[in-house]
Amino acid sequence: MPRDQEGTSVTEFALLTPVLLLLLMGIIEGGRIFTIWLTMEHHAREAARLGAVAVGDPAREPTLVTTLEDQVRTGLRRVAIDPDRLQVAIAIGEEPAGVVDVHLRYTVDVITPMIQQLVPPGFTLRAYSAMRVE
Repeated sequence: MPRDQEGTSVTEFALLTPVLLLLLMGIIEGGRIFTIWLTMEHHAREAARLGAVAVGDPAREPTLVTTLEDQVRTGLRRVAIDPDRLQVAIAIGEEPAGVVDVHLRYTVDVITPMIQQLVPPGFTLRAYSAMRVE
């Protein structure tokens, strides 16, 4: 290696390392947020399906909304979300041909320090599902 190029690889590494770390942390943070959103979508769909099947059953209908909300909250604990920041809204339409609507909102915080400076705090994720009453 010529004398005038000594230390160039160390300098290049020092310049590229922050960019590569930012990219890596962005991928990890994006994956975490996507996992939370995908789990929210799944549990909204499951609650809407259970509600659509249970409407009209006299044994389950009086506590149906509470049961569906409990099912959503229990399922979402698996992805380590704060239940205080989860908003669940469930609406059951009138029979016949009613619709069970499940709306979920969750405010997620970005936990990676480098990414926190690029994304506004209090990022809101939404999930929605509707099923026709059977």
